[in-house]
Amino acid sequence: MRITITSIGKWKKGPEKNLFDHYCQRIRWPLDLIEIDERQVNATKNLKKDALLEFYDIKNDSARHHIILDEQGILLKSGDLAKKIEHWQNSSIKQLKFFIGGSDGHNPILYDHADLLLSLGPMTWPHLLTRGLLVEQLYRSQQIIANHPYHRY
Repeated sequence: MRITITSIGKWKKGPEKNLFDHYCQRIRWPLDLIEIDERQVNATKNLKKDALLEFYDIKNDSARHHIILDEQGILLKSGDLAKKIEHWQNSSIKQLKFFIGGSDGHNPILYDHADLLLSLGPMTWPHLLTRGLLVEQLYRSQQIIANHPYHRY
């Protein structure tokens, strides 16, 4: 199963990137990061639906799941997220695509194509820090699925 994280903003050197890289090196699933410049997002506001979905590479098929990180999404315990990922993996889902918005959130059209709205909590997190939080939870899920003691209940 491949994991793709699409996030608004570009990396700069710093602790957020170090955190992200630290956990990416530990994840066994192939992981891609697609960075979208804020100016590109502003340019997509006038795109028609099909062009917007193509821009974000959203294809509605049974082999992909689109997960939007949003403060209004569901709150999952780490173990429950791991169960979902394990279920998707065992259900022949070939790709999980996570979307991290910028300061203005996500384009409303994206929500119509989400398989899951996921919240990392009721607080607002900077999108660059959210990448590190998300990838740590993906690593934690991997370890839970493998029955590794990294995650203690």
